[in-house]
Amino acid sequence: MAILTPVLASTEDTFVSILERIKFKESQHFQYQETRYLALLTRPWTANGDMFITPDGLVMVQHEPTSILTTITEKKLEYFDRERDVRRTIRLKQPFSVPGMAPFLQLLYRSKQQGSLDEQYNTSFNLKQERWILALRPSQTNKNKIKSMTLSGSQGKGPDLLKLEYTDGDETEWRLSLIAHGHDAIHRLQKTLDKINEENDFDN
Repeated sequence: MAILTPVLASTEDTFVSILERIKFKESQHFQYQETRYLALLTRPWTANGDMFITPDGLVMVQHEPTSILTTITEKKLEYFDRERDVRRTIRLKQPFSVPGMAPFLQLLYRSKQQGSLDEQYNTSFNLKQERWILALRPSQTNKNKIKSMTLSGSQGKGPDLLKLEYTDGDETEWRLSLIAHGHDAIHRLQKTLDKINEENDFDN
């Protein structure tokens, strides 16, 4: 069952069943809209693009306002800003420990994590207005850029909203829309990467 694949509605949604629903089981492709509320800006910053969840990790292709490719695997983050021709590689000390995204990735790839969520986060789960809400707060917020993470979705379905609150007061919101899953998602990802490589000679 995919992270965003609809399932039969149930009033029996629990913390455990939601965690199982979120955990990676097959590749998915969805469109996203990201909104950042930054303390230093008077207006929110927005972006949109495609996100691919694969067995190896996450691939994000931002289309607007600029073209950016971000690839995240268990041990590495690679970043390519097409317009500024900036390429970076960051080695991760812990599996999927990407600053600002770690809780979300650790939920997706729990089978690759060391220890349980309870050892790293204080968690809560609620049902409200026909939606489920899962919240994680790092046990040691002073050592983690993230103050809290909230995932939510309609009852009986996967998450369609991700909110991240940071210790510096900034916030980020991701709205997610499922496009494809399984082999179709992998095919779409390969076509996207082929196009990027062809246009930018990324492999070199």
